[in-house]
Amino acid sequence: LYPSQSGFAFAAGMLSAFDLLIGIDHAQLGEALEVPSDLREAAFNGTSGVGRLIAAVTAYQLHGQVPTDFPGITAADMDLAAAHAFSWAVRMAHGMDAAIP
Repeated sequence: LYPSQSGFAFAAGMLSAFDLLIGIDHAQLGEALEVPSDLREAAFNGTSGVGRLIAAVTAYQLHGQVPTDFPGITAADMDLAAAHAFSWAVRMAHGMDAAIP
C-alpha cells in the first residue's frame, strides 16, 4: 500500500509493538521515545496513512477485524502478509543465531 515508505512503515510497525517487548504502557512509550514526530505519529497515534495501516494490522492481529480503511484488503491478504512477516522474522533470527559463535 505504501511501497515508497516501506522502511518508514517497518520502523513504525516495530516501534508500535515495542511496548509489548519491554513491558511499558503503549502511550507512555510513545511520549518517552525521542523519535521524529512523523514516526511517533505513525507508531502510536494512527492518523497518517502509515499510522492507519499499522492500526489496521494491529486490530486484525488482536481482534480479527478486517480493515475497512483499505478497500480490497481481505482476511486472506492479512493472513498472507502475516505469514510472510513471520517467515522473514524466522530467517533473520536464524541468521543472527548463525552469526553468534
